[in-house]
Amino acid sequence: GGLACLLGGVYNITILDIHQPAQPAELAKYGAGWSCQGGALAGQYLYYCDGNVGVKILDLRDPAHPTLTGSLDTPGFAHNLCIRDSLAYVADDRSSLLILNIADPAHPREIASHEITYAEILSVELYGPYAIVAASYSGVYILDISDPANIRQLANFYISGCSFVDVAVAGGYIYACDEQYGVYKLSSELITGLAAEEPLHPAGFELAQNYPNPFMSTVIRFRLGVQEKVSLVIHDLLGRKVRSLIQERLNAGIYLTPWDGKTDGGENASSGIYFYRLKVGNHVETRRMLLVK
Repeated sequence: GGLACLLGGVYNITILDIHQPAQPAELAKYGAGWSCQGGALAGQYLYYCDGNVGVKILDLRDPAHPTLTGSLDTPGFAHNLCIRDSLAYVADDRSSLLILNIADPAHPREIASHEITYAEILSVELYGPYAIVAASYSGVYILDISDPANIRQLANFYISGCSFVDVAVAGGYIYACDEQYGVYKLSSELITGLAAEEPLHPAGFELAQNYPNPFMSTVIRFRLGVQEKVSLVIHDLLGRKVRSLIQERLNAGIYLTPWDGKTDGGENASSGIYFYRLKVGNHVETRRMLLVK
């Protein structure tokens, strides 16, 4: 939204107007707290790590007058974070990789965590279904976060004597920063394979946003261009299956599938964010929706 935030220094956070990139204008300074670390902008909020204090959320709806709207004291030392949809992934040093639900910025809450034994988790980068983690002298890890309730370690890069403090992904490679020896370029089939994949949609395929949204009951619309095996499943924020709506082979056409907000067991699902996952052949697409009661 035309804003940039500089983290660090005497005032910890400087908020800039960058609508004119050649002439950025300072809007405000904010005394962030004990030890302002990494952060990320999402919507009208800045989510940042404050070391031993945990994660803080700054309301930037009036960027000239930022206000603290929420916080969460994490178990370790919060170094860095990434945001995807309504989840924040926090590198929490000797504690673990934490996953926070930030759907309500005023009340963030931890929903899952993954500990890497003896590792200092200093930075995290998201790439497709993976979290790439810089873990100091323990190296760089690739974690599968497709199911936040069951995070799995897939790979580890270890270089003797190197202490990795930050990571980034570009062009199918991992770039890992060592605090003494510089930057290492790392290659993994998991990452290069994902980068090489084309988002090939089946012919005539389309998945629309559900309507209404937010909702008490809703309709999911999708289109098939050819006959194909179809799976349409509702999942909660932790990746757990809530309701299976379709599991069959369908002909080409437009389909309107209702969901009444109930689970497979016939119980009312609780209010909150859900994901509907449509699989057509080998192609999978997911969208988010909000159930309110």
